[in-house]
Parts: sequence; C-alpha cells; structure tokens
Amino acid sequence: MSTINMQQLKKSYQDTEVIHGINIDIEEGEFIVLVGPSGCGKSTLLRMVAGLESITSGEVKIDDKVVNDLEPKDRGISMVFQNYALYPHMTVYDNMAYGLKLMKMPKDEIDKRVQDVAKLLQIQDYLQRRPSKLSGGQRQRVAMGRAIVRDPKVFLFDEPLSNLDAKLRVQMRMQIKTLQQKLAVTTIYVTHDQVEAMTMADRLVVLNNGIAAQIGTPMEIYDDPKDQFVAGFIGSPAMNFLDCEVCDESIKIGQQSIATPTHVTQRGKIVLGIRPEHFNQSVSDLQGTVQMIEKLGSNVLLYLKMENSEQPVVIQCDGQLDAKIGAVYPFSFNTEKLYFFDTNTQQRIY
Repeated sequence: MSTINMQQLKKSYQDTEVIHGINIDIEEGEFIVLVGPSGCGKSTLLRMVAGLESITSGEVKIDDKVVNDLEPKDRGISMVFQNYALYPHMTVYDNMAYGLKLMKMPKDEIDKRVQDVAKLLQIQDYLQRRPSKLSGGQRQRVAMGRAIVRDPKVFLFDEPLSNLDAKLRVQMRMQIKTLQQKLAVTTIYVTHDQVEAMTMADRLVVLNNGIAAQIGTPMEIYDDPKDQFVAGFIGSPAMNFLDCEVCDESIKIGQQSIATPTHVTQRGKIVLGIRPEHFNQSVSDLQGTVQMIEKLGSNVLLYLKMENSEQPVVIQCDGQLDAKIGAVYPFSFNTEKLYFFDTNTQQRIY
C-alpha cells in the first residue's frame, strides 16, 4: 500500500490553464473517486499522477517520493483504461503476462501470477482466447488482471465501465470494489457517473473546471454540499433549485409562499435548494401543475410547473401514486432539509 500526495498541481496547455492548484492527500489503501462533468479535468489529473501528462507546476508524491520526472513504468502504478487497451493479436494469457515479460521476470513466476489473478477474476477459462472472442465485461476483467499481476503500489482507473451496459456496470463496480478491498491497494478511480462514485468511494473529489470543489466521504458531500454546483451534481435525481426571496414572515417563490422557518436567519433574494425526496406531501402550502411523470417502479418522479416560476420542481413520490399530466398537485417542503445558496457566488449560505 502507498500514500499519494498532490500539492498545488497545475496543468496548462500553452496559455490555457486546465488544472488550477489541486491539493489531495490519499491514505494507504484508500479508494478515491474523481468525479465531475465532462471537461472538468478529472482524466487529466489522473494522467498527471500516472506520468502520461506532464506537470506544469506542483508535485506528485508516492510514498513521500516526488515522482514528477519519473517514467510511468517507474512509478509503481498500474492503469486500467476506458477502451481496455488490450493487444488484439495476443491471447488473454499473453496480454496479462506481457508487462511481466518486459520486467524480465522468471517464466514460472509469470505463470503463477497470471494463473492466480485469472482465478481471482474468474477468467481462467478464457486464457487462450483473443480479446475479439470476449464480451465487454470479460475484456474489462482482462484489463484489470493485467494491472493486478504487476502487484502495483497504486491502481488508476480511467472511466473503466463507461462502455458497458447498465446491468454489467453494477456487477463490475461491485467486483472492482471487492477486489480493491481484498488487495488493499491505494486506488484512484475516475468517473462522470455520480451514482458509481457514491457507491464505490471511500472519499470523493468533486471537480469543477479544474478545481477541487469539495473533498469528503460520499455522505458528507451529499448531506453538506459547499456550493450549488456540488449540491446539484451529487444526488440522483438532482437537487431542485428555486429563486426565492426570504422575508421575516415568509419565503416567496414566484406567486406562492411558505412561512419562514425559525431556523432560517438569511434574508433577501437567494436560491433555495431541496432534494426530490425531501418534500412533505401531507401538507399543501404550495402547488404545481404536473408536466411530466417518470414511473420508476418503487417510486414516481413528478415534474411540476409552479405559477410564475421558470424552474420546474421534481418531487419523488411513492410508486403507487396515481397522478395525471395537467393535474394540479399540492405539496410543501420539509423545512429542516432546505439549503440556501448565494445568487451571485453560488456558495452555500449556512
């Protein structure tokens, strides 16, 4: 197991800075997930740790050793790519053994490692096949096996499940997390899928435009987002945001209002945030017209249009709810679960 320290990491392409001074300390055996929308810099940051991208300024340390100028092969890392990156002319066995052969490892040791890892990943029956004869999930396990046989200090995963179907993604993320816990190898995992991030991570790093917007455990970030971007990105369905005005007696939302809770001390025009599961459907302070219904089995999502409010409201209801498009639906907020954000800075108001 190894520690990883990123100190004031910056990356520029000519005059354009894409990573803006990121600091992350990763403990031994920790599973860290870099999550964010496309273009936020998560894959670039991972490739800087791997040595596949140069570092403009700052330091990457693995076990307190600065590795900025080391070749990727000398950093003690193994990387699993989105497109598997397997050699199509080689068998599964040769794909997994190739890196060990380059390291001049004895044949007996190579065979033992390949056989052991193949058994661990349940691909021992495919060792003489070529990648073209494998399914997507099998190819991904081969790519993981090739990384594991090297016995690395650090695993790096760059969106490894994005090419798989939904059911297989669930199976593979469970397998990756179980393997990581069993092998106890420090891991950095990149994904744009926040559900994947929430279910796999020991800690999340939420990236936004090359900045670490927030770092914490999945539930810390879910329950206590620091700004509007993090609040809207983490959680599915996403948090509702409504422009409102908080007065002494009421919170005005368009033409409607609710009584101002005693614990809300902020006044003025701000953004109110509330998650779809935090509505109170037994109280009817507000109402909206049903514009769309998503039936998901155990629950139903109602998309409501409030009068004189541009933003739709999404409410998560019990799956047995019988609602119709165009109907007027009454609701209220669970006021203990309200979030408030500054309209200009998007920072959380506590």
